[in-house]
Amino acid sequence: MKTSKYTPWEHAVANLDFYKLLQYPFEPITDFFESATPIRHLQYLRNWRYCSLTADYQFHQDEGPGKLVGIYSMYTRLLEMLYLLTGERLYYRSLYGTAKFEGFTPAPDLDDEEQYWLWFPDNLDRQWLLTPYDLLMKIFDKHPLPLLKSNLLIVLEMALSKYQISKHLSSRQINNLFDVLEKICSIAWLINQRDADNWYTKDGPAPDDGIDEDMVVR
Repeated sequence: MKTSKYTPWEHAVANLDFYKLLQYPFEPITDFFESATPIRHLQYLRNWRYCSLTADYQFHQDEGPGKLVGIYSMYTRLLEMLYLLTGERLYYRSLYGTAKFEGFTPAPDLDDEEQYWLWFPDNLDRQWLLTPYDLLMKIFDKHPLPLLKSNLLIVLEMALSKYQISKHLSSRQINNLFDVLEKICSIAWLINQRDADNWYTKDGPAPDDGIDEDMVVR
């Protein structure tokens, strides 16, 4: 597991189209949830975790290994987008001051959100539900973007291998990574619902029903 300090270019966001981001700044996040609901994304993470920890490499019965490669690509883009958003928040906080910057937007009503949203996170403390960007900053401080992307590629290789590859990451490190990814999924959902234009309610249309019949459910 790489633990050395990273050079500035290793933090480069190489998987995003910056010209598109100028027009649609939240596109990687909206694309992520247009592909599947949070319920299904968390189901994908459970299966990915299982395949990484065992010799079982059957992630998806119908679509085969390409399905997991696509999910890996989506998470890579999502991580890069969220990393950019944390940098933007830090810039405006330093420009206006924390108190004034936080006063620009009212505090979310968690009760209303839980009542009306299609899904509501249950793996974040109340403090982080109110301030998901602060949790993002904490995550990227503890788990730098290059390290997350490097480990994401390692667990992709492990999940698609017939034999366990134990030389890269320990079981504890793998579980810790997927715990972080589950929180990332919840944070991205909060940002999608509050800041992006494409948000989902219980009464509105949803990307899917949250159940993938071709998945090998763990």
